[in-house]
Amino acid sequence: ADLRKGGVRVGAGAGVIDAARFSQKIAFQGTPAQTPTQAVAEQMKIDAILEKAVDAHGGLEALLAVKRLTADSKTTLTTPDGKIAATTKTTIEYPDRVRVDAQLPDAHIVQVYANGKGWLKDPAGVHDAPPEMLKDFHAGVLRDPLALVRAIATKAFAVTLHPEEGQDGRVLKVLGMSGQGL
Repeated sequence: ADLRKGGVRVGAGAGVIDAARFSQKIAFQGTPAQTPTQAVAEQMKIDAILEKAVDAHGGLEALLAVKRLTADSKTTLTTPDGKIAATTKTTIEYPDRVRVDAQLPDAHIVQVYANGKGWLKDPAGVHDAPPEMLKDFHAGVLRDPLALVRAIATKAFAVTLHPEEGQDGRVLKVLGMSGQGL
C-alpha cells in the first residue's frame, strides 16, 4: 500500500538520528536496479525516518505497551433531511480490534472488527459485516497512525522510500508499505 494514497504520512525533519538501532528491525526490499550501496543508503534513510517516528511516540517499548486507545467524539452529520447530532466512542485494541459505538437521535449503532471478522448492531438487529464493509474496517485499522508505526517497527510490513513531497511549505518524507494483509 502506498501511504501517499491513504493520506497518512510520517514526517521527519532534518537532524542527526542514530539509525543503527533500527536497521535490524525493518525488512528492506530493494529493487533489482539498485546496487548494494544504494540499497544500504536507502535503508539508512528509512531507518532514520522510522526511528524518529517511533521516538515521537515515546520509543519502541512505550509504543508496544499501548494496549487500548479510546476516543469519544461529538459530530454533526449532514444528510439530505438536514443535520443530525451524533456521539461516538471508538475503542481500538491493538493490534487489530476496533469497536465503534454511535448514538444517533433515533438509534444506537455498534460496529465491531476483530481479527478479520466484523459485525454490526442497528435497530434491525445484529448482522455479520458484508465483505465490502470488512475491507473498510481493515483499511481503517491500517490508517490509525499508532497501529502503522507499531506494524512497521515490528517488521510486519516491508518499507520502501518514495520521493519527498511538499505540503503547506513543508517537505515530507514518504514511505510505502508492502506485505501480507495490505
